[in-house]
Amino acid sequence: MPLTACALRIQLPHTLNEDRFMTTPDWDSARAQFPTLQKKIYLNSCSLGLLSRRSRDALNKYMDLWEEKGAAAWYVEWFAEMEDLREQFARLINASADEIAIMPSISASLAAISSSIDLQEGDQLVTGELDFPTVAHGFHAKARSGVETTVVRSDDRVMVSPEQFEQAISERT
Repeated sequence: MPLTACALRIQLPHTLNEDRFMTTPDWDSARAQFPTLQKKIYLNSCSLGLLSRRSRDALNKYMDLWEEKGAAAWYVEWFAEMEDLREQFARLINASADEIAIMPSISASLAAISSSIDLQEGDQLVTGELDFPTVAHGFHAKARSGVETTVVRSDDRVMVSPEQFEQAISERT
């Protein structure tokens, strides 16, 4: 299984009511999936969240397949895993699987997209103040080519509304 798919397969334990609808998450079971939480409180999840037992198991499976099959693991196992993941996520968001790209992070995704566009001097990229910092860093790096980055500010430090983004978008965006 490719590393990018491992993280998306973590499921939060929960309780089900008699109709089998999810009710309250089972936080103790969720915490038990993360051995580090047995020793400390961990709040630094912005770039590198804790490794869960399920993720470690998936990584071990990935390494075993790589060791056993070499590059053939891509064609025999991992491409099928990625396609399955793409189809599952497409169903979740009511999209088509061919509309889903699997990337390691939002920052990497936006960097790939912005790098594939022929941006010219005077063009504009828009990001939100509350977006993960590497999004804006990647956009600001294009300033040396004359591309402007507009950072939409949050009024309440909780969210940036779609209307605020809409107001920031121009003919140059």
